[in-house]
Amino acid sequence: MPETVFITGVSGYIALNVALQLSEKGYHIVGTVRTKDKGEYLVRQLGADKFSYEIVTDLDKENCFDEALAAHPEVTVVLHIASPCFFTTTDAERDILKPAIEGTKNILSGILRKAPQVRRVVHTSSDSAIMSFKEEHVPTKTFDETTWNENTYEDSLVSPFEAYYGSKALGEKYAWKFVKENPVNFTLATICPSYVFGPQPFDEPFGGKSFVNASNEEILGLLSLKSEEEFEDLTGGYIYCRDIARAHIEAFERDDLVGKRLLVTNGSFGSQYILDLIHKMFPQLASSVIKGPNPGQGKEVMASKLAKVDNSRTRKLLTWGFKDLEDIVKETVQQFLNNTQSS
Repeated sequence: MPETVFITGVSGYIALNVALQLSEKGYHIVGTVRTKDKGEYLVRQLGADKFSYEIVTDLDKENCFDEALAAHPEVTVVLHIASPCFFTTTDAERDILKPAIEGTKNILSGILRKAPQVRRVVHTSSDSAIMSFKEEHVPTKTFDETTWNENTYEDSLVSPFEAYYGSKALGEKYAWKFVKENPVNFTLATICPSYVFGPQPFDEPFGGKSFVNASNEEILGLLSLKSEEEFEDLTGGYIYCRDIARAHIEAFERDDLVGKRLLVTNGSFGSQYILDLIHKMFPQLASSVIKGPNPGQGKEVMASKLAKVDNSRTRKLLTWGFKDLEDIVKETVQQFLNNTQSS
């Protein structure tokens, strides 16, 4: 019998990609969602024979996962992926920091109390736990799997960006501390992805709206800018959606990844560089997509803005090779164009 994997926040972009790969490999999946509509939609997409759901509405509600975990004694693996990822809020503590940190506390304590049969937990962190928002944009600095964003809770209240970065660091630190200090039956691995790009998991949208994550909004948003004045050159690390999904699965399938912190990134991106790639691969969009303030110089601009990242330890463990940015942008934009033309 295949194992049953419990995924928190299964309707999120990373989690959906994980669920798709798990279903392809024959696993059974139990996912938490905030609404019945999303749960039923995913039953239709993944199949009732492979997927079921539990409703968990608030990550920061005490013991919020207990009932869902107790209802599924068949679960042996938990992937804690649920965490807020957006920056448009006037109360970052309420909307980002608290749900991320309390959600981590609730899933781990829930497993300890209600699911002693769980053998492995994979916690989705971020490269934001590796370095702060400010540090990421200091070209003289270098970060790797051993470094941490050391911002405090108070530091994280400065802005929504710092709140997101802080939420990831503080949540992951709590997970490692919990395992060290409590009599758990499970082992832990953490995944620290950068921006996750790639096509949407399903061509059919939910409720007329596709599952576009914050990272992909950057690619698709560039297609709709009307003038160069609207342009903001966002920069950061990148990884392909199916690569990050595979990393989550290997993190619980492989014993050599127990206790590991995987920094899953394949280099850097910049909005200008993405525009350069779009114009290179989609000449039919030349008249409708802006060129940006530095056309053809995206790589150079990007390199001048970012710290260096060394994830050689992770690459030695995850040996299949990550998809490069050019292929990711091509695949993502092509799906968008296909869906636009068919709608």
